[in-house]
Amino acid sequence: MSTADLGTEKLRRIFHEVEDIGEPVVCPVRIEDGIWSPPSYIVRLVLSMCGLKTWGPDEKVTWTAFLRYKEVGFKVRDWKRTTWTIEADSADKRAFDTAHELKRKIIDAAKILDDHLAAAFREEVKAGRFFIDNTYLKVRNTYEHFKVEYVRNEALPQSGVSLGEQLAAAAESMSRRGYNGCAAVAFYFSAVEVLLDVFYAFGNKDVDYETFKKGSEWDWKKRFKHVLPVSGEFASIYERLLKIKRNIRDRVLHGMGGEESLLVSVPRLGLLPISYKHLNSMDGLGWVPLSNEAFSDVPAAFDEFDTWLSENQPWANQVLYAESMLAIPLFGKRRDEILKAMSEPDFEDWIHAEQEHLDYLLNDWSWG
Repeated sequence: MSTADLGTEKLRRIFHEVEDIGEPVVCPVRIEDGIWSPPSYIVRLVLSMCGLKTWGPDEKVTWTAFLRYKEVGFKVRDWKRTTWTIEADSADKRAFDTAHELKRKIIDAAKILDDHLAAAFREEVKAGRFFIDNTYLKVRNTYEHFKVEYVRNEALPQSGVSLGEQLAAAAESMSRRGYNGCAAVAFYFSAVEVLLDVFYAFGNKDVDYETFKKGSEWDWKKRFKHVLPVSGEFASIYERLLKIKRNIRDRVLHGMGGEESLLVSVPRLGLLPISYKHLNSMDGLGWVPLSNEAFSDVPAAFDEFDTWLSENQPWANQVLYAESMLAIPLFGKRRDEILKAMSEPDFEDWIHAEQEHLDYLLNDWSWG
């Protein structure tokens, strides 16, 4: 991938009046901070491709550039690889106006570079040189949060309050627990979706992007059965998960759908389901989004599935990899390295070493 392919000449024309000071200078006036768009990484790439030096890393600051534009000195710096900041060497109006012009240049250049990078990266994906972003721990932690909130909002007996106040507190508790229970179920199944991708990636030899994409579009049951052995003792675990998915998760995220959602008006009885058998799949109907009864068996079912995964290989090590937040390769040398490490007894130590190495690489910007 050549720099010409990335629009370097266009970038340099945008920055033709911007100079590299060449050494650190004091810029005590903060013009703007917390700038998240464009992201820090592409700002750093824009500056580098325009021949402007970046310094660092420093504590919580991955890179810093010292620039001069229209005779005003600027310090443009990263913050924790997420946002970036513009600081100036003076506080007069001219410095603020010039800083906004400099920001506009950075934004315009970033858009050009991003378009070129996107085209080049799509070719990389077609050639199979890509990884899948691993979001498992973020989603799983969100599930854990709502599960804790569900327990925390249980109404406890209170002394010294009226019956009416106790009933009101109980009603509020039921409502809060219902909301948190629904969210917990939704995020648990989102976490399972990520695990299914992980199992698919490590359970199939050399999967290209199109094959992976088609697999990810299968319905949940087909995806689950493709990567997990739905037989014997595990079949009952699967059936419990499937019931929760149908009765709670799917209704929360997709609505009921099908005949179960249809009601018929009957004089003096109101709206009735086509069959009372459908009531079994209508957990939590009413003003409470999810009843305590409907949620009571959910955590145990989830724990049972988690326990089975932790006690059976190769899924146990694949879950450990998902928890590591390391990106997921579909094929190639990197995938083979990971599978080899999974077969060793010290796989957790290997993960920790990889995380430390990645942290070093992300923070070592000395090459700029």
